[in-house]
Amino acid sequence: MISKRGFAAALAGGAGVVLLSTTSAFACSIKNFEVDSNVACSNGQAVITVTDTESASATISLVPAAGNTATAPASQTLSGGTATFDVPWSAGASWTVHADVPQYNFSEDIKTVTVPKQDCAAAPTPTDTPTASATPSAPASAPASTVPVAATSAPAAAPSASASSAPATLAETGGGNSSGLIAAAAGALVVVGGGALFMARRKARGNA
Repeated sequence: MISKRGFAAALAGGAGVVLLSTTSAFACSIKNFEVDSNVACSNGQAVITVTDTESASATISLVPAAGNTATAPASQTLSGGTATFDVPWSAGASWTVHADVPQYNFSEDIKTVTVPKQDCAAAPTPTDTPTASATPSAPASAPASTVPVAATSAPAAAPSASASSAPATLAETGGGNSSGLIAAAAGALVVVGGGALFMARRKARGNA
């Protein structure tokens, strides 16, 4: 019959194993990758862009979809950032973006993009960006004398947007800097539970 100490050791070991498995299973997801659906044109080639929003090392591959006979380009490895693939411009040809993250046992197809059914020359180029005009410029003719002296003191500094906002993708998936701490705690639980179980069995044999 298992003693209370042995039962507690087994419970701690089991909790550590469960914690380790859930950490690796939920630390990465498809939401960590962004694929630009707007295929651009550069020097007669279709340009497909993939962004990795996670800091873990990921291998990004571009796989020809059904009916696409073109040769797949070389895979690219990222640790956050953007990968750009140049493939032949073939109107209507589709490519599937695939990501592998060995650290989290993640291997999934992210998205399938299709080259537009038009000439490459009519497609946007990678450097085409919308003109930024959201903030209007201040009127140049505002009289300086209308501003009271007391109003010239600097207002209280507003909290930084980067300090107050947390990455949404990491909150949803459970990844980030805490993953290593969780894995370490789980490993410690497994070791402690195994040691306690061993000592309990040894003591039980001595009393027999």
